[in-house]
Amino acid sequence: SHLGKLRRGHWGPAHGGRAVVIVDDLQLPAVQTSSGAQPPVELLRHLMERKGWYDLSDHTFRYLDRIQMVVCVGVVAHEDRVTPRFLRHFNAIAVCEASSRSLEHIFCAIFDGLFGDGRFPAEVQALGSKIVQLSISLHRRVVAALLPTPSKPHYTFTQRDLFRLFSSIVVGRKTTAEVISRRELIRLWAHEALRVFSGMHA
Repeated sequence: SHLGKLRRGHWGPAHGGRAVVIVDDLQLPAVQTSSGAQPPVELLRHLMERKGWYDLSDHTFRYLDRIQMVVCVGVVAHEDRVTPRFLRHFNAIAVCEASSRSLEHIFCAIFDGLFGDGRFPAEVQALGSKIVQLSISLHRRVVAALLPTPSKPHYTFTQRDLFRLFSSIVVGRKTTAEVISRRELIRLWAHEALRVFSGMHA
């Protein structure tokens, strides 16, 4: 819906702009045992190499102009999970995971902004650093204990799950207008931690 017809056979963003296509978890499509291909990745490779796709309704080729593609691959993915024929079109940038100190600084700031507005008791505000430290410790233990299996390599935990945990707490806080107590905050954290971390291996 964000691409318009530029001229005959050519589609792209209007007004001379560029469209950025972001593909996350590129390693997830299963590899076919017979051919070793990943059909979704091959479809993207066709776009990169041929600059477009065929329209099956009238069997004409439609060029997609001014398209920039950014892909993300999980750090736990094996190199053979994504075909080199597709990866050769990209410049690889490796991003290290944030340290525990950086994560603690980020999430403490989020917690203070959420519960430090003066409406909450001091005992609730004092839980911020403890909940953050406990969450980081729990995440590290889960990563070490719940490893992916050969049949399900996508069962992996990353720092994204830690962000999901705190995002859920933020949503839970915003959906209620009541001032929650220390016990209710602990129960909210325990519920969201169980939902985030146990859901992957359910």
